[in-house]
Amino acid sequence: MCNLSLAQKLQLNFLLLGNHRYHIRIRAETTACNLKVIGNHHINILLIQLHAGIFQHILGFHGETAVELTFSAFAAETRKEYRAEAEPIRTEMKAMEEQMDALRESNKNSMEHFKNIHLNKKETGELPVDKEVWKEAKTLHGKIKTIREENGDSQVKNLRAEAKAAAENKDFDTAILKLKEAEKEKEKRLEMLKEINSIWKQIDDLLSSGQ
Repeated sequence: MCNLSLAQKLQLNFLLLGNHRYHIRIRAETTACNLKVIGNHHINILLIQLHAGIFQHILGFHGETAVELTFSAFAAETRKEYRAEAEPIRTEMKAMEEQMDALRESNKNSMEHFKNIHLNKKETGELPVDKEVWKEAKTLHGKIKTIREENGDSQVKNLRAEAKAAAENKDFDTAILKLKEAEKEKEKRLEMLKEINSIWKQIDDLLSSGQ
């Protein structure tokens, strides 16, 4: 038996590794240390209990407030990184949306031209353009309808909503993933509008030349 002097009462059970396989148990109190061999051919290291105050002191955690502050700071830093990565994606999507708005406006003017001729034929039975020209214009218009049907409805809005929900739940990896998916979907819609715009220009030129 030996004597140990500790700053405060502790009870320690250590699991020690060695070449000789013995069960060793150490019990430490304020004034005494008991060492007992409790088995042969096995070494078990038992470190079960450590005084909570010492544990907190060693790790630098001085209560729940410190832990909460640590995780709050980490979360804030993570959110900052998310915003930094998300910003260029949003900027690019905004630029694409501006291009799409311009294309929609251009398409709108051509659509009005086509619509007016169609209404005139319906109301008066007469065409202000050659029949073959009108027939070709209608064929091109059918291509636009097919393109819209093949591409379906835009998913950009849904994907951005999913990204926002993920960010609110601090799932920033998923939020970035959804934003990137939204960006790809936006690119797809932009290319679709460019193709449609090209067809509308063909229709407009065709109707203008056939009058």
